Amino acid sequence: MDSTSTSPAGACRPAPNPGLTVLDWVGVAITLSAASGLASFPVLVVPTFRGMFVELGGTLPWLTSQVLTLWWAPAIALVASDFVIIGVALHRELGLGYRRLLIVAGFLVVVAGFGSTLAGIYWPVWQMAGAIKG
Repeated sequence: MDSTSTSPAGACRPAPNPGLTVLDWVGVAITLSAASGLASFPVLVVPTFRGMFVELGGTLPWLTSQVLTLWWAPAIALVASDFVIIGVALHRELGLGYRRLLIVAGFLVVVAGFGSTLAGIYWPVWQMAGAIKG
């Protein structure tokens, strides 16, 4: 049989979709752990800072007022988790490159979420330090 035959035995089959590597799974674990920490932020951290900001009085920067809401950090955590879950769950529909892209996107979202959340919560503290110094 030559290589140009079209019989079922000689038909070209697509290669199986490769699975995630150990490093991919480490990225998944880190991202989902960080997302769960970010989701718990309104319960564990916000009440302390909210009480402190109420005692200080004055108006808060926009980012700080958003971070003090109950939806800011969990919404970012949900978006990051969705990227990762889609990247893991659609292993038959998506190629490995797209799956890795979704995992990395979830990681970047959670890193940006932590950065914006920490900046927002400490912004008034930095403003006070600047006022005292200046």
